Amino acid sequence: MIAALVVFVAVVALNTILDISLTPFTALEGLSLVATLVALLGVVSGMIVGFWIYAMMLRMSVMLPAAAVGSGFGPRQALGRMRRTSGTMVMLLLLMSLMAIVMSVPIILAYAVELFLLANVLEFALNWFLTFLGISVLTTLYGHYVKGRALN
Repeated sequence: MIAALVVFVAVVALNTILDISLTPFTALEGLSLVATLVALLGVVSGMIVGFWIYAMMLRMSVMLPAAAVGSGFGPRQALGRMRRTSGTMVMLLLLMSLMAIVMSVPIILAYAVELFLLANVLEFALNWFLTFLGISVLTTLYGHYVKGRALN
C-alpha cells in the first residue's frame, strides 16, 4: 500500500507538472518517457509488494487449519514453524498463479465472443476449484510443516 501510494503521488505530481494525462484510455505514444517509466515502476512495484504480501499470508495461513483442529497458535508461531520455506512459497505462488491464469483463458474467450452465460458458469467453476485447491494447500502446508507429515 505504501509503494502504491508513493507511485500514485509521483504520477499525480508528474501529471500536474508536465500536464499529461495518465488515464488508462490514453494512447502510449502520447505519454512522455518519464510518465511511461513511472507507470511501469508502479506496476512492477505493485506486483512485487503484492507478491511479498501474498507469500507472507501463505506462510501465516497454517494458523487456519491449526485453529480448525483445536491447536491454534498466533502469527509469530506460524512464521516460526514456516521458517526456511521462502523458496517453496515462491514456487507455490508462481505455480498457483500460472495455473489460475491458464485456467482463465476459456473465461476470457467466452466473454470476448459475448457468451456471458457460459463465461459466468466457467467463472463459477474456476472459483469453486481454486477455493478447494486453496483449502487443500493450507491443510497440506499444515500437515507437512507443522505436524511433520511426509509428502507422498
